[in-house]
Amino acid sequence: MFGAAAVATLTVFRADSEWWEPVVAIVLFALNVFVLVRTLVASATVCEAGLRYQTLRGKGEMLWEDVEKFRYSILTTYHQGFIKTTQYTMILVDKDGHRAELGSNVEQPDELAALLCNKLQAPLLRKVTADYDAGKTLDLGAVKLSHQGIQMSLGLLKATILLANVAGCSIDQGTLNIGEWVNGKIKHRAVMLRSVDNAFALVELINSKIARRALGASTGQ
Repeated sequence: MFGAAAVATLTVFRADSEWWEPVVAIVLFALNVFVLVRTLVASATVCEAGLRYQTLRGKGEMLWEDVEKFRYSILTTYHQGFIKTTQYTMILVDKDGHRAELGSNVEQPDELAALLCNKLQAPLLRKVTADYDAGKTLDLGAVKLSHQGIQMSLGLLKATILLANVAGCSIDQGTLNIGEWVNGKIKHRAVMLRSVDNAFALVELINSKIARRALGASTGQ
């Protein structure tokens, strides 16, 4: 399906088209063929206790409770305004370092993504909460969380937000957004979701700490 779309793109160029348009189409065709080939050998089965998977890297099994990191994102792009491509990223790493890279290389990736998020939310939230409460720094890729604050890697730049100044945390359109109180106004900072591990658990943890802080302030504790 993807390869056919790219071939169709190649056929619509006019003689006076820009020089780079055929190059872009060829690159897209190659990427789509690569995705198609991976689809033929990748599979995932969600069980009650864990996940069985097979990819080009090999096959294996993971228990939900053993998963230490889960990186998930969806990126939708449009080529020439009408050819829609949706790229899923689902990377799981367990306590033994085993890594399962899934995404658009499996059948029905949208359904798999929903199942993985549902199965992993509770155990990952328990893990990040326990580590945070134990005083550990959570290294989650482009975001690091400690009792001192949040450090975000914004490309070549880094931003540090004191926990007392955090206004909220959310996920929107493929980005992780953190609000910071600056001179009475909220300044938003964002990193791509595909660069953050355990993003959904992180959002819940940060917002729960903010809510607890607000409750303590209202009761004078």
